[in-house]
Amino acid sequence: MNLTKIFRMQKVLDTRIIEEHGLEGQNLFYNMILALQVEIGELANETRCFKHWSNKGPSEKEVILMEYVDGFHFISSLGNGIGFNPNEYSLKLLEHNANVYTASTLVNQFNNVYEAVSEFRATQDIELY
Repeated sequence: MNLTKIFRMQKVLDTRIIEEHGLEGQNLFYNMILALQVEIGELANETRCFKHWSNKGPSEKEVILMEYVDGFHFISSLGNGIGFNPNEYSLKLLEHNANVYTASTLVNQFNNVYEAVSEFRATQDIELY
């Protein structure tokens, strides 16, 4: 995966959206955080990992992947907004918040991701990104 290319493409898309909707100069950080949280919720909903009351299984793999990609768009936008450079931090992506990757269940992983997004929202610290 070429993160530099993905972030560059996202910046082009974001610029077009901002221009089309007359959002130049507006701080969209909190909108993006909420959008990311919504997408994480939609991803969790499609996996159905928390629906202990339901007999229905997860959605098709393609549907789950589309929700993942939707969330990644907002992750990329947020990174661009804080000056994240994938070339400088790509190795840290695997090291940051290891508990997200080692959580014992998918439910725990989703909870850890929500917590990490909330912490990033509060601090806007590139090291927490």
